Amino acid sequence: MKTAIVAILAGSLLVASVAALADRALCYTVMEDLADSRRSSRMWSGWGIVAAGGLFAVGFAALEEPALGVVLGGLFGALGAAVLLIPSETEREFAALDALPASDQGTRCDVMLARLAESAKRLRYYYAIGEGAAAAGSLLLGSVTGFLTNLGGAAYYFIFPSDEEQAYQRYQDLLATSP
Repeated sequence: MKTAIVAILAGSLLVASVAALADRALCYTVMEDLADSRRSSRMWSGWGIVAAGGLFAVGFAALEEPALGVVLGGLFGALGAAVLLIPSETEREFAALDALPASDQGTRCDVMLARLAESAKRLRYYYAIGEGAAAAGSLLLGSVTGFLTNLGGAAYYFIFPSDEEQAYQRYQDLLATSP
Protein backbone atom coordinates (compact mmCIF):
# COMPACT_ATOMS: atom_id res chain seq x y z
CA MET A 1 0.00 0.00 0.00
CA LYS A 2 2.81 2.41 0.92
CA THR A 3 4.61 1.57 -2.30
CA ALA A 4 1.50 2.39 -4.34
CA ILE A 5 1.08 5.73 -2.57
CA VAL A 6 4.74 6.61 -3.12
CA ALA A 7 4.46 5.61 -6.79
CA ILE A 8 1.34 7.76 -7.22
CA LEU A 9 3.03 10.75 -5.55
CA ALA A 10 6.18 10.30 -7.64
CA GLY A 11 4.10 10.04 -10.79
CA SER A 12 2.15 13.17 -9.86
CA LEU A 13 5.39 15.08 -9.29
CA LEU A 14 6.74 13.88 -12.61
CA VAL A 15 3.57 14.95 -14.45
CA ALA A 16 3.66 18.34 -12.69
CA SER A 17 7.32 18.80 -13.66
CA VAL A 18 6.64 17.91 -17.28
CA ALA A 19 3.64 20.27 -17.34
CA ALA A 20 5.74 23.11 -15.90
CA LEU A 21 8.43 22.50 -18.54
CA ALA A 22 5.78 22.45 -21.26
CA ASP A 23 4.29 25.73 -19.99
CA ARG A 24 7.75 27.32 -19.96
CA ALA A 25 8.41 26.06 -23.48
CA LEU A 26 5.06 27.46 -24.66
CA CYS A 27 5.75 30.88 -23.19
CA TYR A 28 9.34 30.90 -24.46
CA THR A 29 8.18 29.98 -27.97
CA VAL A 30 5.46 32.66 -28.01
CA MET A 31 7.92 35.25 -26.67
CA GLU A 32 10.56 34.23 -29.21
CA ASP A 33 8.06 34.50 -32.09
CA LEU A 34 6.98 37.93 -30.86
CA ALA A 35 10.58 39.16 -30.56
CA ASP A 36 11.39 37.86 -34.04
CA SER A 37 8.32 39.59 -35.45
CA ARG A 38 9.28 42.86 -33.76
CA ARG A 39 12.86 42.60 -35.04
CA SER A 40 11.68 41.96 -38.59
CA SER A 41 9.26 44.90 -38.39
CA ARG A 42 12.02 47.14 -37.03
CA MET A 43 14.39 46.14 -39.85
CA TRP A 44 11.79 46.81 -42.57
CA SER A 45 10.84 50.16 -41.02
CA GLY A 46 14.44 51.24 -40.49
CA TRP A 47 15.56 50.41 -44.01
CA GLY A 48 12.40 52.02 -45.41
CA ILE A 49 13.17 55.26 -43.57
CA VAL A 50 16.80 55.19 -44.75
CA ALA A 51 15.58 54.64 -48.32
CA ALA A 52 13.16 57.57 -47.97
CA GLY A 53 16.09 59.72 -46.86
CA GLY A 54 18.01 58.69 -49.95
CA LEU A 55 15.03 59.53 -52.14
CA PHE A 56 14.76 62.97 -50.53
CA ALA A 57 18.44 63.63 -51.19
CA VAL A 58 18.23 62.52 -54.82
CA GLY A 59 14.85 64.20 -55.44
CA PHE A 60 15.87 67.58 -54.11
CA ALA A 61 19.17 67.39 -55.95
CA ALA A 62 17.19 66.87 -59.15
CA LEU A 63 15.10 69.95 -58.29
CA GLU A 64 18.31 71.93 -57.84
CA GLU A 65 17.84 72.19 -54.06
CA PRO A 66 20.68 69.90 -52.96
CA ALA A 67 21.12 71.57 -49.57
CA LEU A 68 17.52 70.84 -48.58
CA GLY A 69 17.91 67.30 -49.91
CA VAL A 70 21.02 66.75 -47.83
CA VAL A 71 19.32 68.07 -44.69
CA LEU A 72 16.10 66.08 -45.13
CA GLY A 73 17.94 63.01 -46.39
CA GLY A 74 20.34 63.21 -43.47
CA LEU A 75 17.49 63.54 -40.96
CA PHE A 76 15.67 60.57 -42.40
CA GLY A 77 18.91 58.59 -42.63
CA ALA A 78 19.72 59.30 -38.99
CA LEU A 79 16.19 58.36 -37.90
CA GLY A 80 16.38 55.14 -39.94
CA ALA A 81 19.77 54.30 -38.44
CA ALA A 82 18.35 54.83 -34.94
CA VAL A 83 15.43 52.53 -35.71
CA LEU A 84 17.84 49.90 -37.03
CA LEU A 85 20.22 50.13 -34.07
CA ILE A 86 17.87 50.40 -31.10
CA PRO A 87 16.04 47.14 -30.30
CA SER A 88 12.39 47.23 -29.31
CA GLU A 89 11.23 46.64 -25.75
CA THR A 90 10.07 43.16 -26.74
CA GLU A 91 13.48 42.30 -28.19
CA ARG A 92 15.24 43.54 -25.05
CA GLU A 93 12.87 41.58 -22.81
CA PHE A 94 13.43 38.40 -24.82
CA ALA A 95 17.20 38.87 -24.68
CA ALA A 96 16.95 39.22 -20.88
CA LEU A 97 14.76 36.10 -20.73
CA ASP A 98 17.14 34.17 -22.96
CA ALA A 99 20.06 35.05 -20.67
CA LEU A 100 18.33 33.52 -17.63
CA PRO A 101 18.88 29.92 -16.59
CA ALA A 102 16.17 27.60 -17.92
CA SER A 103 14.85 27.00 -14.41
CA ASP A 104 14.02 30.72 -13.98
CA GLN A 105 12.55 31.30 -17.43
CA GLY A 106 9.06 29.91 -16.76
CA THR A 107 7.67 32.35 -14.23
CA ARG A 108 9.74 35.22 -15.56
CA CYS A 109 8.41 34.64 -19.08
CA ASP A 110 4.79 34.72 -17.88
CA VAL A 111 5.38 38.02 -16.11
CA MET A 112 7.27 39.56 -19.06
CA LEU A 113 4.63 38.60 -21.59
CA ALA A 114 1.79 39.89 -19.41
CA ARG A 115 3.63 43.16 -18.75
CA LEU A 116 4.42 43.67 -22.45
CA ALA A 117 0.77 43.05 -23.35
CA GLU A 118 -0.48 45.48 -20.71
CA SER A 119 2.04 48.14 -21.74
CA ALA A 120 1.10 47.76 -25.42
CA LYS A 121 -2.60 47.97 -24.57
CA ARG A 122 -2.07 51.19 -22.62
CA LEU A 123 0.00 52.67 -25.47
CA ARG A 124 -2.67 51.65 -27.98
CA TYR A 125 -5.29 53.53 -25.96
CA TYR A 126 -3.03 56.59 -25.78
CA TYR A 127 -2.72 56.51 -29.57
CA ALA A 128 -6.51 56.19 -29.90
CA ILE A 129 -7.02 59.22 -27.65
CA GLY A 130 -4.45 61.22 -29.65
CA GLU A 131 -6.09 60.28 -32.93
CA GLY A 132 -9.49 61.20 -31.47
CA ALA A 133 -8.17 64.61 -30.40
CA ALA A 134 -6.67 65.14 -33.86
CA ALA A 135 -10.05 64.19 -35.38
CA ALA A 136 -11.81 66.77 -33.19
CA GLY A 137 -9.23 69.40 -34.16
CA SER A 138 -9.66 68.59 -37.84
CA LEU A 139 -13.40 68.92 -37.51
CA LEU A 140 -13.04 72.30 -35.80
CA LEU A 141 -10.77 73.44 -38.63
CA GLY A 142 -13.32 72.27 -41.19
CA SER A 143 -11.24 69.45 -42.65
CA VAL A 144 -13.62 66.56 -43.26
CA THR A 145 -10.84 64.45 -44.78
CA GLY A 146 -8.60 65.00 -41.74
CA PHE A 147 -11.52 64.26 -39.43
CA LEU A 148 -12.36 60.98 -41.16
CA THR A 149 -8.71 59.91 -41.40
CA ASN A 150 -8.03 60.59 -37.73
CA LEU A 151 -11.34 59.10 -36.64
CA GLY A 152 -10.43 55.95 -38.58
CA GLY A 153 -7.04 55.87 -36.85
CA ALA A 154 -8.70 56.26 -33.46
CA ALA A 155 -11.11 53.43 -34.22
CA TYR A 156 -8.27 51.21 -35.43
CA TYR A 157 -6.18 51.74 -32.29
CA PHE A 158 -9.20 51.30 -30.06
CA ILE A 159 -10.54 48.13 -31.69
CA PHE A 160 -7.57 46.06 -32.85
CA PRO A 161 -5.20 44.54 -30.27
CA SER A 162 -1.44 44.95 -30.58
CA ASP A 163 0.95 42.13 -31.45
CA GLU A 164 1.91 41.82 -27.78
CA GLU A 165 -1.72 41.51 -26.71
CA GLN A 166 -2.34 38.90 -29.40
CA ALA A 167 0.76 36.95 -28.34
CA TYR A 168 -0.32 36.97 -24.70
CA GLN A 169 -3.82 35.81 -25.69
CA ARG A 170 -2.31 33.07 -27.86
CA TYR A 171 -0.18 31.95 -24.90
CA GLN A 172 -3.25 31.91 -22.62
CA ASP A 173 -5.15 29.88 -25.23
CA LEU A 174 -2.26 27.42 -25.56
CA LEU A 175 -2.12 27.04 -21.79
CA ALA A 176 -5.83 26.36 -21.65
CA THR A 177 -5.61 23.65 -24.31
CA SER A 178 -2.36 22.01 -23.17
CA PRO A 179 -2.73 18.75 -21.20
